Amino acid sequence: MLPVKPVALKYTYDMFSPTYDCVAFLVFLVMVGSSSGFHCEVIELPAFVPNEYLLKTHADKAKNGQDWEVFAWAVRDVISKGGNMPLCNDQTQADRLEYKAIIGVKTSRK
Repeated sequence: MLPVKPVALKYTYDMFSPTYDCVAFLVFLVMVGSSSGFHCEVIELPAFVPNEYLLKTHADKAKNGQDWEVFAWAVRDVISKGGNMPLCNDQTQADRLEYKAIIGVKTSRK
């Protein structure tokens, strides 16, 4: 529950999205290395400090009633709004791994 300095990264690209989410890392590196144009804009946002008002006002955002969940939700919201980027649906890591398995990307699960 310490202050954080949010940073939004906005990518513009022509043929290939430079986000690493569901391709094998080596394939990702080849694709990024072969891409002729993408740009990353770094947007530094003001320091975000958790406080009682935030925790009480947005207590409904905590799935398990934990203060850190409210803080995490708020920082994510600030980055989304500060970077003018819509939020995607709330996928869990398990959801991503299942998707990778469906499309045939090998992952190391222990």
